[in-house]
Amino acid sequence: MTDLLDAAERIGREELEALQLERLRATLRHAYENVGLVGKIKRIVDLREK
Repeated sequence: MTDLLDAAERIGREELEALQLERLRATLRHAYENVGLVGKIKRIVDLREK
């Protein structure tokens, strides 16, 4: 049964927290690199419309 588990499901708490932090950083980096400029432009346009 344990063979079916992902490696992340069998690690300790500290390792899991480190993995979660690593994945969160990667997600935020991706969002900043790929969405950041669009968000900034949208905020500028929104300010001009008011």
